[in-house]
Amino acid sequence: MTPDELRTIDRALIRATKAHAGQVDKADRPYIFHPVGVAASLLHTDAVHVCVALLHDVVEDTDVTIEEIREEFGEEVASPVALLTKPDPKAERRRPVRRLPRSHLR
Repeated sequence: MTPDELRTIDRALIRATKAHAGQVDKADRPYIFHPVGVAASLLHTDAVHVCVALLHDVVEDTDVTIEEIREEFGEEVASPVALLTKPDPKAERRRPVRRLPRSHLR
């Protein structure tokens, strides 16, 4: 991957980490572990796939919109993220994600 592609992946990782801050999975692990694990399994592909993996739950599970993803990462990333996102982000989720109380974030 090129240096520009690596910078884009870094931006996607930062965006996903901030968006998922305070969320934990069923096992009380930071939720960001899931998208990072998916992204790690796609490192042999290209930067677009890695970015999509990092961002694939951001729109569904946070306040970030697909329009924000499109503006920041372009249509090539936003389109697959949109396809992976349920139409109504407030609808029943595929898996439980919960927020930790603010006191745990320090």
